[in-house]
Formats: sequence, structure tokens, C-alpha cells
Amino acid sequence: MQVDRDWWRTFFEGVVVDFWMAAMDDGRTRDEADFVARALELPAGARVIDVPCGAGRIALALAAQGLPVTAVDISRAFLDRGSRESGPAATGHRLGAAGDARPRRPSAIRRRGLLGRQLRLPR
Repeated sequence: MQVDRDWWRTFFEGVVVDFWMAAMDDGRTRDEADFVARALELPAGARVIDVPCGAGRIALALAAQGLPVTAVDISRAFLDRGSRESGPAATGHRLGAAGDARPRRPSAIRRRGLLGRQLRLPR
């Protein structure tokens, strides 16, 4: 069996997006956003980038806490779904940058917090 090395570029669309959106409820989202804010000790007004954000559920929950958020994901399908379903919650926050989210200057990132994924950034 041969698997495309870049399988992840097209995996996050269609039924995967539908499943993930149905699997995550509002209570879980609030709990996870609260955990992120506590675990990263985010001060009031801290700028946050959520990568990969999927449909932006954590990003939007952090935005609701008053944090300026940019949400980035490679999946246009996830971003479109999040933008459609968030409505006014996304006002003033950036949800929709698609593409390679690796930082050009990793040293510019002050605090790194990872949930559910492993990412190695050079210092």
C-alpha cells in the first residue's frame, strides 16, 4: 500500500470536518479555552495565535475572553466552516489564514503551548 507523503494537505475536508464539528460541544470548547488561558498564564490582552485552529473553536472562545486572536489552518474547508458558524463571535478577530503556518522567525514566539499535537520549533 502506498500513501502520499502529503496526505494531510487534503485530509481535513468533507466528512472529517463534519465529524469534528459534531464531536465538539460548547461546554468542552469553553473548558479547553479556559485551560489554555490558565496553562499559558495569558495576561489580559495577550495576542494569541492558534495553529492549527481547525474551525477556530478555541480561538473564538479565547476571543470571547477579550484576547486578540489570529487563527491559522491549512484546511480551507475547516476555516470556511468556522467562519460560517461563528457569525458575530469572529468580529474583530482573524479567522481564515490558510497555508503553511510555520513561523518565519520562531524566536519571535514568546510562549509556546501545544495541545494534542507535537511541533518542534527551532529556538
